Amino acid sequence: MNTNSQKLWKWMAIPVFLGGICQLISFAAGKYILSKAAGGQMLGRLLILGSFICFFPWLLGICLRQRKQMNIIDYTGFTALIAGMIFIGIWFLKSAWTSFELWNSMALILTVWGYLVFGTITLKAEKFPFLSTALWMTGGMMACAGLAYQWPGRFIFSGIGMIWCGLYFWKDCRHEDPAQIANKKEPAGHRFISLDLLRGLIIMIMSIDHARSMILKSHPFEWWNSAVPQYGTDTAGFLTRGVTHLCAPGFFLLMGAGMILFAHSRKKLGWSNGKVMHQLALRGGLIVLFEILIFDPIIFGQPSFSKFGVLFGLGGSMIAGVLFIRLNMVTLLMTGSLGVLITQILPPFVLENSGLNHPVAYLLLVPQFLSNWLVLYPVFPWLSITLLGMGLGKALLDYPDKVMGWVLSTGVVFLVLFVAVRWIGEFGNFQAAQNDSWIAFFNVVKYPPSLVFTLLTLGVNCLLLCLFDRLKKINGAWKDIFVVFGQTALYFYFAHWFLYSAIGSIFNLVPANRGVMYLCWALGLILLYPVCKNYQQFKGNRSINSMWRMV
Repeated sequence: MNTNSQKLWKWMAIPVFLGGICQLISFAAGKYILSKAAGGQMLGRLLILGSFICFFPWLLGICLRQRKQMNIIDYTGFTALIAGMIFIGIWFLKSAWTSFELWNSMALILTVWGYLVFGTITLKAEKFPFLSTALWMTGGMMACAGLAYQWPGRFIFSGIGMIWCGLYFWKDCRHEDPAQIANKKEPAGHRFISLDLLRGLIIMIMSIDHARSMILKSHPFEWWNSAVPQYGTDTAGFLTRGVTHLCAPGFFLLMGAGMILFAHSRKKLGWSNGKVMHQLALRGGLIVLFEILIFDPIIFGQPSFSKFGVLFGLGGSMIAGVLFIRLNMVTLLMTGSLGVLITQILPPFVLENSGLNHPVAYLLLVPQFLSNWLVLYPVFPWLSITLLGMGLGKALLDYPDKVMGWVLSTGVVFLVLFVAVRWIGEFGNFQAAQNDSWIAFFNVVKYPPSLVFTLLTLGVNCLLLCLFDRLKKINGAWKDIFVVFGQTALYFYFAHWFLYSAIGSIFNLVPANRGVMYLCWALGLILLYPVCKNYQQFKGNRSINSMWRMV
């Protein structure tokens, strides 16, 4: 690289350092002091303004540095980020964020999508440390995803990420470790693409539920100890919620299968059982940590150690599932089935034993919404479905020619059993149907998964898996979309919350109906596709030991 280029990057380092320092002083270490000191508000606003001013040359420097790796979508994301930040800067100077108008929402949407696109291509370009990029992306989106999410720690993320990037501007070094380049690819072998296709479908269906939360500002919950939501004759409303019931059981089932396939592929590379178990437990722990540090600030405004959602259930089930990974197919299926049945007697058992009315029981056994505690996905009920998925993974490896026939038969049997158990009532229902309508018949308890819920959702998932196994050889744009989303499901999960939160800010001012919600949902998927496509390519180029393959 010539001398002029080296000087350029060193000059770029200066605004990066200044911007990062402004973020840290104004929102981390100095927020309390500035609010108490004379003229503190003015000084705080100047620091924020300084942060904005430093942001643009820093962003331009990153763009110039990786321009050869960028395409038209990436430049569009870069432009959206610049435009959104300019509008946010004008908004701040005009009102210090004390008022909110429709154009503010458009600025938030542009900014969040710009962060997603430009941040992901920065990861893919490999010019900067990956964690530094993830930090400034996450911090920036937390600041812009919605007005209610004001956790100051987001500026610690941004500040550290910017300063870390500044070091690489100054040193003019490329983030590419030769030790990490070697052995990037997965070991040779058959990939069960039908699993990716099903995962891609259910992640898109899942986003309907969350788009509804952010846009319609409502989300029903089917608790074991309170009346299930009533829909009356609102068929569309019930189906909007009902179709998303497929998602959680599908994710846990596919996660269990993926754990077995992961262990098999790594053992072919000579990994020991201990190393495989360590890697899976590490991923489970990271998923739980992501919920606390990233998801909770989006939903609750700050990290929380008393509110646990689906990521806690997934991560906890993965950690616990490690203990079962060496069992054979039959044992896994029997243990998982037994766990599903035990789940049906856990809530009344906990209710009758006051000594179990404790947060540990909520985390492990029964969901609860009590005082400050909110646990939607306790480990034991969802570990049972994970174990069924691990049994599926063993079957895929041991009986590849027969397994889809078994899956089809299982799906049909589960659906027949669902009708029988629901019709009989009592055991496996938690709550009987409220009336004779078909909506009441299918309106079942999810928290924890009742037997009828598990039979219905796993039965449909089994049929869908067989369908995708038949369609996997048919090429088309649909297949690429499903595979991209399916292979980047965790990344999609965080990205879609940020994006739909920004889109939802529009409807803090203007009420939306269900049709508008579905249009916004579809728009979100279109905007997320290039983001996830870039991340899929980035992830595929990482070493098999890399933590980035876990996201």
